[in-house]
Amino acid sequence: VLLTGAAASDGLTVALGDGAALHAAGLPLFGDINGDGMLSQGELDAGHVTLAVGDAAQLGEAAALAGDLHAAGIDAVRMDLADANSDGHYDTELLGLLGDSALNADFAALHGAGLANQIDLGGAGEVGHLTLSDMQAQALIGAGLEFAAGDDIALEAQGTHLSTSLKDLQKLGVDHVLLPEGAGHSLTLDLGAGATVPGVSGLPLFGDTDKNGQISQQEDQALDVTLVVGGDSELPGSQNLQGIASALAAAGIDHISVAQSQLDGLASDAALTALLNAGLDLDLRVDGTVAADHVRFEQAVDLVKNGVDLLPDTLAGADLDTLVQTLEASGLHSIDLQANASVTIGDDLAAALHDAGLLTALPQADIWLDTSAAQLQTSLKAMADLGVDKVASTIEVEVRLGADLGELATLLQSFVEDDGTSATKPLFDHLAQLDVGIVADDAAVQQTLSQAGVAQQLHDLGVSKVVAQVEVLGQSNQFQSLEWTFDATHHWTKTST
Repeated sequence: VLLTGAAASDGLTVALGDGAALHAAGLPLFGDINGDGMLSQGELDAGHVTLAVGDAAQLGEAAALAGDLHAAGIDAVRMDLADANSDGHYDTELLGLLGDSALNADFAALHGAGLANQIDLGGAGEVGHLTLSDMQAQALIGAGLEFAAGDDIALEAQGTHLSTSLKDLQKLGVDHVLLPEGAGHSLTLDLGAGATVPGVSGLPLFGDTDKNGQISQQEDQALDVTLVVGGDSELPGSQNLQGIASALAAAGIDHISVAQSQLDGLASDAALTALLNAGLDLDLRVDGTVAADHVRFEQAVDLVKNGVDLLPDTLAGADLDTLVQTLEASGLHSIDLQANASVTIGDDLAAALHDAGLLTALPQADIWLDTSAAQLQTSLKAMADLGVDKVASTIEVEVRLGADLGELATLLQSFVEDDGTSATKPLFDHLAQLDVGIVADDAAVQQTLSQAGVAQQLHDLGVSKVVAQVEVLGQSNQFQSLEWTFDATHHWTKTST
């Protein structure tokens, strides 16, 4: 069978047909251009032939001859999934397919022979509708299945991180990725392994709730999507990145997460400009590969643009607001300290980056703050958010709570040791004074400090004094500073009135 015209350019689909069972002997060759009775690699690559089967029995016939079909020039086997309920939706039918061990064995045999497995909802010319779970998508990918073009395929994420990569979503034929109502507003997924770059066309749309084929401004703001370029992935080169950046943004992707070691792949102005122009920015992952022991944050995070070090070793006298603005203008969305990162960061820089939403950390990261000032810029709430393990100083320091007084007990749980002992970390090198801010009355402070475990946890943390400001009765905007200290009976006692 020669492939010419539309059959050569668009591919050929041939039905298995009814009647006698298919036999290996006498199978026609598809694309034998020179007529020598065999298919060269060039002839195999010249066209695409799909064998359509109508039911499970025909699929079994094809699976029994999988190797012979592939040798005859057939590239894929498409199974038409019948609409049992005649409602145009195939969620129930897919469950039946995934639960059929015989069908799965047939798909595995075809996949093992190098044939792509396709599912066409309702058959050629029908537009079927299907909503997958992330787990179902994984099962289909494992069987080498993909959906035929023209059907409406949605994947509903169950959590904030998809197990199915962008490359696999595209290959599977997913059109939309949605979060169920009440499931949050952010989603993270991996690019997928290998050096291949996702095609510009056929990308799924993230958050296209009305399924009109494009992401509106409202839909884009409702869902924040991060694409992670993992260690088994390769960043597109500058030229490829420019070509796909706009397509990724149009698909609803907002951020590209890369490791510090991968940053060189985006070092060219053209690549960074392509990301920024498309509306994308960078999440930079910092891990322990930069050094075996604690290093300065400014050394671990190597950010250079146009030959200018955006995070110099010395920040003395630096305008931190300008620094933050420079980082954001350079395409940085966040710096994410990974589980094996061990870094020491200056208190003022940590506060500026945290307050701007530019710094996050996994709980297992080992993070130290250092300061020579008596007043810390980083609040206890920010330290809890970042998972700070130690505040290195040579003097007693003052630290703001940075949260409502009622949140104190919960915040203290963030400083529990990771060794399973439930002990509180000795956070402060030297003693610290905790300022809880303005409170309604001193009774509220005493009640909080009397909660089970709070008194001892504060003491173990290294807090020697708690300070609060209470409005003077009958004098608007006049406040009295009250103090509590940890006494010999392991209770906090008010020492000033």
